[in-house]
Amino acid sequence: MREEQGEYRKEETKNRVTRKFGANANAALPLRSLRRCGKKINHRKPSKYNNPSRQLCALRALCGESPHLLKLLILIDWFAPAYKAGGPIRSMVNAVEQWQYQYECYVLTGTADLGGRSLDLPAVNEWVNYKNGPAKVMYADAAHLKWAAMKAIINELQPDLIYMNSMFSFPFAIQPLLMHRMGSIKCKAVLAPRGMLKASAVQFKSTKKKIFLTLFKLLGIHKRIRFQATDETETKDIQAYFPGAVSFYAPNYPGSPALENEVLPKESGKLDILFIGRIHPVKNLHFLLECLKEVNGEVKLTIAGVLEDEEYWGKCKGIVEIGDTGARRRGDEERGDTKKGEGEEKGGNIGARRRGDEERGNTKKGEEEEQGGNIGARRRGDEESGNTKKGEEEEQGGNIGARKRGDEESGNTKKVEEQEEGWDTFLNSDSAIAPLVDVPLPLQERPSSSIKILNIKFLGPVPPHELDQLYKKHHIFALPTQGENFGHAIFDAFCNGKPVVISDQTPWTQLAEHHAGWEIPLSQKKAFISCLQQAIDWNHSTYKEWSNGAHQLAVQFVAGSNINDQYKKLFF
Repeated sequence: MREEQGEYRKEETKNRVTRKFGANANAALPLRSLRRCGKKINHRKPSKYNNPSRQLCALRALCGESPHLLKLLILIDWFAPAYKAGGPIRSMVNAVEQWQYQYECYVLTGTADLGGRSLDLPAVNEWVNYKNGPAKVMYADAAHLKWAAMKAIINELQPDLIYMNSMFSFPFAIQPLLMHRMGSIKCKAVLAPRGMLKASAVQFKSTKKKIFLTLFKLLGIHKRIRFQATDETETKDIQAYFPGAVSFYAPNYPGSPALENEVLPKESGKLDILFIGRIHPVKNLHFLLECLKEVNGEVKLTIAGVLEDEEYWGKCKGIVEIGDTGARRRGDEERGDTKKGEGEEKGGNIGARRRGDEERGNTKKGEEEEQGGNIGARRRGDEESGNTKKGEEEEQGGNIGARKRGDEESGNTKKVEEQEEGWDTFLNSDSAIAPLVDVPLPLQERPSSSIKILNIKFLGPVPPHELDQLYKKHHIFALPTQGENFGHAIFDAFCNGKPVVISDQTPWTQLAEHHAGWEIPLSQKKAFISCLQQAIDWNHSTYKEWSNGAHQLAVQFVAGSNINDQYKKLFF
């Protein structure tokens, strides 16, 4: 009878844990008896356990498990609500949501997002609960990230393990590694390079990085820590730089696929493509634009990401004209930069100016002037063709009319309309985000039987909670990256049933066998173009088959992963 009562109480306590902390609270953890732990928790005094972490410890003790959880300190440059750095933030947010019920989690991070924009935070320089759960986060300012201050924070916390998420970050990797090497920090240390040892990453600012890696090796730091590799390629990269280093394979925690796949209607000859990534050479946007110049069909490309490299962005705009004229990019606005397009707003009315295409030999001039709220019109003649093209702009009720211009080469009249389209209109949501411009961009001339239209939107950085809606508006995802150690944007595409066209520099392989997309070597540009053209030519029935294949791949990946066990090997 007593045994039955004991089992009943134990099961009831586990149910209490689940109801209070969620299904992950009873996740598998090495069980230790209270005798091994050497102490008991008096659950009759709940006032001692008035925070979620201590309550969890008490309830686990009642279940016969060790009340002592591994105290894990996570060091990372950016953490939610930051989002612009992309993959590393997504990886750690997903991990913390899993680990906070298995370990005693603390996250030490900065107060700004990528680019320097300050975050709207509940508190600075003190520990706060993350989303009211057991995990705690400290958003530390620059003064608290200096050597003495950070050393004091770590030693006061006394973690069992520090988990670093960068290879080259001074405050969150180099500094704590040196402290650990000097014996100022006495705990285990795990370093996750996050793809920063890939050749495609080391090539940028290579001199400084190679000097640091040499010193890292000479000081023998690699012999005192453990490395995390998120794929086989990263394992090889670690061994290449640090022979004999201890490394464990532990993939990133992915998101969750939708329960049911919603297939977007698809018409043959038309395709909506999504590119999500930093505007940086490693993401290889220019390669995608060059490929799109070679395909036939009506294609819409949406680019979302932080404008990190202005020079590279200029290179991309030199390949095809990108419709960001007259719009303020959100990334610039958040950094406090002022970016002005050709269109200017004065007195509440908008004047626009369109530039011609010099390469085709067309001269297109237009000017809209506003004086006292009225817009005047100007006529110009076309001297080379001998034709007189008249444009007229009228204002009625504060609205801006359209103007017709001639095309010298074809003699046809083409109407070009520039309009500002809000991000919330694009998503049919109420989000207040800077307006955008959608400009149809005809490429090089083709025979009349071959339709070739390219519409490009540049959205700037998009918050994570809006990404699912963005995926639902597009047919496929394209990312010809030079290197990804996981590729959260790629996996999110699978979760939303979007086939992908990506490079072979990611962990995702054999995609065509699953009808989930293609991974293509960057040296095979024609194959990349061919796959894009195949996706354009899909009818709805064929697209549905590939969309379901992508969604099923995400479902199978989540179901077949044993990520928690792999991280236990890494930590213990």
